Amino acid sequence: PHIIKKGKKAEIYFLDTEKFIEFENKKEATLFTDTALRLISGQSKFVRAVKKVQKEIQETGDQLDIDINGIAQTAFDVTAAVAITASGLEGASKKTKLLGAIAQTLKDKKQKNVTPLLEAPKDQGDNTQE
Repeated sequence: PHIIKKGKKAEIYFLDTEKFIEFENKKEATLFTDTALRLISGQSKFVRAVKKVQKEIQETGDQLDIDINGIAQTAFDVTAAVAITASGLEGASKKTKLLGAIAQTLKDKKQKNVTPLLEAPKDQGDNTQE
């Protein structure tokens, strides 16, 4: 069956018939449709939505030949930094601090990807001649 919720109504479409149910409020209609879909599919609405998005992202990555997992990890790192930074921001300079935090996270992420052979020596000392 195909179930659609429209406001306080639930529409159920079978192969050969249709049923319409009207509830007292939207909350009851939502509870009914979510429960019915969970019983039919064995998954919650959230899990079905996540799987649908994952499938679309993976197909797009395959078509464009890009590393979706690497991009997702960078996005996750930036999102985490933004959330942590935003929780401590106060005053008019929130936007500036937030942009700075994002830039710093991207810079840190880029530095982690640099191979040790390309890094400068740790202790160069003073190269002035005496």
